[in-house]
Amino acid sequence: MDTPEYEETDLTDCLESTLSVLTHELKQVELERRYATLPCIPCHPGELNQVFVNLSMNACQALTPPGRITLRSWHDATFVYVKLPTTATVSPPN
Repeated sequence: MDTPEYEETDLTDCLESTLSVLTHELKQVELERRYATLPCIPCHPGELNQVFVNLSMNACQALTPPGRITLRSWHDATFVYVKLPTTATVSPPN
């Protein structure tokens, strides 16, 4: 299968797109955004969005409401970073 070319992508747009898809799941969660101004990066945005959806869903499912998810982004001279830590009591496994 041919892989499409990389696209210059704004990670903040990817994160916000993910949040719009997960509106229902995020109703019981306090969401804090701490975005830095990031340079665009070459990537496959659809695949990256799927990663963000999976990480966000896992974080939502692990929280006992009310919980908080803080989306943080930053960069240095070489890399761009995204972090999705949670602040809450984690639900015990079933």
